[in-house]
Amino acid sequence: MITDELRKHLLGKTDAIGRMIAEEMPPPEGCDDWEYRDIPWADPDTWNAIFRTIGEGNAKPIAFSDRRVPTFARRGQFWVSPAGCANLKEWAERKPS
Repeated sequence: MITDELRKHLLGKTDAIGRMIAEEMPPPEGCDDWEYRDIPWADPDTWNAIFRTIGEGNAKPIAFSDRRVPTFARRGQFWVSPAGCANLKEWAERKPS
């Protein structure tokens, strides 16, 4: 399930801290057109669906973490290729809330 908050992040809208991270962490060498994405806490099924959608080789991690209380969830920050961003946009716009 995609919440409005998750949809916002998939489409690249981040808070002030996210914008600061994106400015301070340059994209990997040769990936100047890649975009920063902050994926908020998501359950394993949603997390896996996000990365299947982005596509193999279209994301490079900056950092991520897990939590186990009250249930298992994961969040992270990534650089995503233009193709991965297009895939996320299409998926987020058609996936029901």
